[in-house]
Amino acid sequence: MARQYQGRHGPGAMGFPNPFRTSMLPAVRTSFAIGCRMCSAARALIALAALSAGCADAQTVPTGFAVVTVASGLDAPVAFQFLPAARWLYAEQFTGRVRLLRADGVPCAAQDTTSLRGVILRLRTDALPPGPGRAFRDQITPPDNPFVAAADSNQRLIAAYGLRNPFRFQIDRTTGVLVIGDVGENLREEVDLLDAPVLSFDPGVDRGSDRAGRAGRRGAQAGAPLGANFGWPYREGAMLGAHRADCAPEPAGLVPPVHDYDRTQQDGAAVIAAGLYRQVPLGAEDWPNEYTGDLFASDYYSGVLRRLKQQPGGTWLIPPQVPGQSDPVAWGTGFNEVSDWRVGPNGALWFCRQSSGFAPGSGSIGYIAGPGPSGPPPSLPPLELRVLGAPNVGGARFLFPSGVPSPARLALHDLGGRVVRKWSDAEVGGIAPGRFLSWDGRDGDGRSVPPGVYVVRLESAGRTVTARVQLLR
Repeated sequence: MARQYQGRHGPGAMGFPNPFRTSMLPAVRTSFAIGCRMCSAARALIALAALSAGCADAQTVPTGFAVVTVASGLDAPVAFQFLPAARWLYAEQFTGRVRLLRADGVPCAAQDTTSLRGVILRLRTDALPPGPGRAFRDQITPPDNPFVAAADSNQRLIAAYGLRNPFRFQIDRTTGVLVIGDVGENLREEVDLLDAPVLSFDPGVDRGSDRAGRAGRRGAQAGAPLGANFGWPYREGAMLGAHRADCAPEPAGLVPPVHDYDRTQQDGAAVIAAGLYRQVPLGAEDWPNEYTGDLFASDYYSGVLRRLKQQPGGTWLIPPQVPGQSDPVAWGTGFNEVSDWRVGPNGALWFCRQSSGFAPGSGSIGYIAGPGPSGPPPSLPPLELRVLGAPNVGGARFLFPSGVPSPARLALHDLGGRVVRKWSDAEVGGIAPGRFLSWDGRDGDGRSVPPGVYVVRLESAGRTVTARVQLLR
């Protein structure tokens, strides 16, 4: 049966508990690329097609032959062309679009760490020179990746594998944990957590104490470790996978999802990870404190938005209903065709909706606004700033060991107090613990600054911290 991101659900009102509300921005035309963390107007739509036998039409061929439907539900395809790696291009007669199809007929490839199918990659980019250009794989391979000693260069880049279609994942800005929505085939939709730390700590700091500090900040919300095998095709969600006998014997240590749900009782299914909710300091439309750290995920077709809360033992469960929540499972409803989520600078949970009822020109951007925080806000992590590798030649790296709450701003000053370079909240606000920002040694106009001593200043939530930069040329 061909799998594509289409469906038959009509438009409907969005529902969620009181006193939340939805705000909408003007309708926009949107489409999405599978496996990409974006939601934008695009001319090419990448769809997944699963090979299957049989066809709805009464086609006949001689004995010994078979008609195989590769993809169905297409919009007037008029011509096609083959590409390598089981991919096809086809043109639509009436829209003029050219679209790409990919085969989903190689489930065992998710267990092959050299194939780059069904995997999450972890790359290091801080050592690359500024500006565009190509990079060798050795340049972007973190030295602490789980398969860094492997002979294959693909394998050295892998952070996790055993996924079927991790269509949408979110990075938690407080812990750096990846919240992964893995779309199922026939049985279950699943949500996975992966702890993918950023290799950016000061070499002079004890790495063991750094890891302990990160673990303390994460608390019980840590995900699976680097190198995790999430089990496809041996498992689909928590159930046995239909293709488990097609591959090598099942390996040990498969990581189960933190949550999965039945996809057989609805007309199409595709889980969309919305991430872990975090309040924004001084956010006018923050959600109440009891939502901090809760996990959210929606379904592209049913429109159900699920809320999960971590229990003392570490498991994630759907919590009891709250006032205004009409269904024990669905915290929110009506979020059909939503393809991405993000916590915004106002503390609200923003969403990107491709369309309403799949009608052309009906896409929108909106958010679920909270009533503001209830009670004292959660305590903020310490505001910390370090300059790595002093003295700094040609530029510098600014490390934020405890992260940076949003809103925030960063500025570099000379010793006369003049501003040399500024970074906005969009660049530094919400940075997760242990991440860093690279400065290329240039001012705000792109000119190289002379060698000397500078001061970098970080401001966030009414607090300020500074550090000295000794720049050499």
